[in-house]
Amino acid sequence: MNKRAAHHHRDQPMARISDAELDSLLSVLTVEFVRLTECLVSPGWRLNLGGTSAPGIHYNLSGHGRMVLEGHPAIELSPHTLVITPPNQYFHVEVPPDGPECTVANEVEGRWKVFPPGAIRRFVAGEDGPHLMLICGYFRASSC
Repeated sequence: MNKRAAHHHRDQPMARISDAELDSLLSVLTVEFVRLTECLVSPGWRLNLGGTSAPGIHYNLSGHGRMVLEGHPAIELSPHTLVITPPNQYFHVEVPPDGPECTVANEVEGRWKVFPPGAIRRFVAGEDGPHLMLICGYFRASSC
């Protein structure tokens, strides 16, 4: 499993932390999930997300694509990639089209979509069936 953490300061590069460091950090955290969202992105599409006041945890279940956090290089997404984002971080998830053209021509704005209470949260970018399936969670964490 790929594990990555983004620093809170935009001028610092993103860093990978070791499995042992991540396990140690997780063992002292109390985590409360704010919400979970399913994100489905087809080839040639981009889904704009983020800006939430809580940190995010994003797990790629299937497909290949990339996540781009504002001010940082793209993170390649393959199955079982885990990305943790800081609060108030805008980002997008995109899947380049199959074929000779490598540009993403279509996008869905998900940053300000409101869901009714109790509704299943799902963003769909594309019509050809999802190529990438990402589960996005937002949480509050505190150390014990």
